[in-house]
Amino acid sequence: MLRLMRALLASSPRGRAWAGFVLVMVSIAALLALPRLTIDRSDDRLIDTSAPGWRDFLRMQEDFGAEQTLIIYLRADDLWTEARLKQLQQLGFDLEDRPEILAVSSLLSATNIRDKGEYVDAGPLATIVPRDAARIAELREDAAYSPVMRRNFISDDGHATAINLSYEARPDDPDWELEIHDIVERLVAPLRGDFDIAFQLGRPRLNVEIGRGLTHDLRTLIPLALAILVVVIALFLKSLRVVPIPLVTAALSVLWTLGFMAVTGIPVTLLTAMIPALVIVIGAVEDVHLVAAYLEGLDGAPADGAAGPAPVTREQAIAHMARQVGLPVLITSITTMIGFAANVLTEIPLIFEFAIASAFAMFANFVVTVLTVPLLLTWFGPRSSRLRHAGGMPGGVIGLIVRAVEALGGRAPLLVVAATLMLLAWFGAKVFDIRVNNDPLSYFPADHAFVHDAERVHRDLAGLHVFSVVLRAEEPDYFRTPRGLKTIAAVQALLDNQGLYDKTLSLATLLALMHQEMNAGNPRYFRISDQQEDIDLYLSTLTRPDLEPFVTEDFRTARISVRHNVSDSVRLNASVDELRRIAANVVGDHVEVAFTGKNLMVNRAAASLVEGQITSLALVLAIIFALFSVLYTSWLAGLLALVPNVIPIVLNFGLMGWLGVPLNPGTAMVAAIAIGIAVDDTIHLMTRFGAESKRHIDEREAVRHTVRGEAVPIVSTSLALALGFAALALSDFSVVAQFGLLAAATMIYAALADLLLMPILLMHLRLATVWDIIALELDREVLVSCPLFRGMSRFEVKKVVVLSDIEQFAPGEVIIEQGSVSRGMYVVLKGRGAVGLERDGIWLDIDEVGPGDIVGEIGFSGDGVERTATVTAVEPMTVVRLDAESAHRGLRFYPRIAAGLHRNISNVLGTRLVESHRRLIESVRRPEA
Repeated sequence: MLRLMRALLASSPRGRAWAGFVLVMVSIAALLALPRLTIDRSDDRLIDTSAPGWRDFLRMQEDFGAEQTLIIYLRADDLWTEARLKQLQQLGFDLEDRPEILAVSSLLSATNIRDKGEYVDAGPLATIVPRDAARIAELREDAAYSPVMRRNFISDDGHATAINLSYEARPDDPDWELEIHDIVERLVAPLRGDFDIAFQLGRPRLNVEIGRGLTHDLRTLIPLALAILVVVIALFLKSLRVVPIPLVTAALSVLWTLGFMAVTGIPVTLLTAMIPALVIVIGAVEDVHLVAAYLEGLDGAPADGAAGPAPVTREQAIAHMARQVGLPVLITSITTMIGFAANVLTEIPLIFEFAIASAFAMFANFVVTVLTVPLLLTWFGPRSSRLRHAGGMPGGVIGLIVRAVEALGGRAPLLVVAATLMLLAWFGAKVFDIRVNNDPLSYFPADHAFVHDAERVHRDLAGLHVFSVVLRAEEPDYFRTPRGLKTIAAVQALLDNQGLYDKTLSLATLLALMHQEMNAGNPRYFRISDQQEDIDLYLSTLTRPDLEPFVTEDFRTARISVRHNVSDSVRLNASVDELRRIAANVVGDHVEVAFTGKNLMVNRAAASLVEGQITSLALVLAIIFALFSVLYTSWLAGLLALVPNVIPIVLNFGLMGWLGVPLNPGTAMVAAIAIGIAVDDTIHLMTRFGAESKRHIDEREAVRHTVRGEAVPIVSTSLALALGFAALALSDFSVVAQFGLLAAATMIYAALADLLLMPILLMHLRLATVWDIIALELDREVLVSCPLFRGMSRFEVKKVVVLSDIEQFAPGEVIIEQGSVSRGMYVVLKGRGAVGLERDGIWLDIDEVGPGDIVGEIGFSGDGVERTATVTAVEPMTVVRLDAESAHRGLRFYPRIAAGLHRNISNVLGTRLVESHRRLIESVRRPEA
């Protein structure tokens, strides 16, 4: 896989021709698919239609009509005048004339149940608008008196009214709600000159506002993301010639993604609409790393053990780029895809579709990047670089950042760790303050006109949200009996007593009011009569249209309508769960109670936000752990990699709790996505450190070169990501804005954790990737005959070598000098050397060493050991240097191998000690003989 990745990045001219062919063909296919791309402005994708409550919802609609409701709000100081009332009545007539409108209820058409002395009026409030002011005043008094009309059709102050209407459902027509909105708007618009306030609220208006927001976001966020990308790249990479590269990769990636959405039927929604902007910003991350490595190659940066700068061609710089970042680009692309794909673990289709589309977008960007970047660099890549200064230190602002990081990490590492722990403790305590909100109203900012109008309706009348409590009896006509009606009243009383809902209405409300008015309006009689004959009389007084919203024709199924303005999903769900438990005991075994409605299903789906967040985070962290454990062949390395990536998660949720930002479909995705992106810097740092460890024996020096080498891409990409995400704050949707700001903050947390904590951690370990180990070629004698590696597998031997200090010696160079004081033992990997010593001015050749032989073993654990012989390279030699300290440091994550190595070293030292004793005894015996 690694070889394939490097081959793709450093492809030949023929390979680049094939890359161009693939790019063109896939792009043409995506263009041809674009006309099939759809836009979904509704909130239906907040509901999982496979959830258990969906069947109850459909059944409720069959019994009581479609839930699609629309409210027309009208307010005027002179509402109770002939002119205004006639306009109100005419609007109702015009709406009824529209075939798309199924039912219309207004102040004038609502049932007015009122004792008139000689009779009880149980008809519409007014079929004809009176001209007499006294009669109009009577109508106003009746409306304010009726619990059916009060805060349903008329406000407490009598100046605001509402017309409620239901309309035909056409789920297969994505533009149907927009047509309904336009129909109503054409009828309401002429009234705005006479009424102080006139607007409509409901799903059609919601769809229109979402559509406007989508258009605004697509027109605003994409250009802004492009501008941020251009500025950051030009500023930090200091080359205008590389600016077109991420623009081209972003454009192709967006095109491929939109084509994929069109083919798979994933529509543009308020979440998927931000994918193009995300692709532009996130996709540029790997472009920056690739271009930075290319520019580093132009500097003549050492590669594969070469020393010193040298002028290079574009092709050589591209080859350096492939070697330097081929592996991390592959891994980071995988982790980014995983971060987005982890959000498929949700019951909310809106998030599920975003997860699929965004994960594909990251995959498309990876493919486009690998195929396009080498091609574009070959054509017009820079021929020189201005990134680095003396000693590899970046210039400008990034240089200042690197100096600050080196100073903190070198002088006060404990202070950095302590400050981090304190910060985690404070933010961690705020995590428990997070609330969950899946209310579609919360998708808009607080100052949005839609939210403002919804708050006005709630304040003057009742909340925009509606759900139903449906009671189904086993016996027919149950709900035309006193017992059945009292059951409805008892459940309705449970709802009212919670004090959470604005308005509840039912058949029990109508008949209790009728009973009160039949008893001269005495409030003590506002209850269900105990006499069946009273019930029969009251029901005969009402028409079927009066009863249709509340009871079926067979009086077997009844409905309580509930209106509210609760936006806290957890609070609403807890309330409904409590009611469900209590209601089951109240109604008994012969009545089934169901709480249903789209509003409840949307809020019920909020529970999956918490579960999905935990599951997706656990999945991402588990994959990161497994990935690093496999990559560095140690589960301890996997745990280490989690440290700088768990910190941003805690800080993200702590910030949400501190600022009161709710968990919603936008913010629920932040942690998994941000970690999938932020781990990229960890991968680049650890991979670079592994490479630098081979060039620098001192870990501090390796860390210093690692930070200086990766500072430009890490700081520039983190800033680009933070600014790109922050640009989403300009979205028309608060959920998108919250997602963007939290993700931006998380990018900063992650960058600081990587730059401040990772260098401190890296100073105490050695890293070797599985590819380094596999690719290492060793002489058979090293693997089979070397006593140091006895009992170890081929893979374990290679791991020890890779994690140790490898040194090169030219012919004639001294490896160990007699009489010198040094530490460490040496294992010959390649080449041959001579062992000799000087005694009494005479040079003696003692032995010859080759692959698998050990020299200077006494220096492994000794401090200040004087060397007794000289070892010189006869031909080019590669040796591994081991001492107790470096072995412990290099193998601390591999305790089993370390134990085996120390056991073999003990055996070697013991064998050599025995041999020394034998030689000493022989030398003593010879003179005696």
